[in-house]
Amino acid sequence: MAATRNRRRSIAILIVALGMVVALALYIELGGYNVAADAPHTAPVRIFLETLRRRSITARAAGIALPGDLGSQQRI
Repeated sequence: MAATRNRRRSIAILIVALGMVVALALYIELGGYNVAADAPHTAPVRIFLETLRRRSITARAAGIALPGDLGSQQRI
């Protein structure tokens, strides 16, 4: 009996997850989110994008060695 209940629960979770994926795909396909440059992002999207940008820069800049003469007149 417990196995049947767990299987039903797993199927229900799978159906809900699949429904969420389909809903997100439709939202994207129908242009539901405004990406215009003159419209500000919603707070969650702004936080996501800022975090993504910061972590991407950190990951790619890790192997870059700064030159020792950054303050020299010739470099400036």
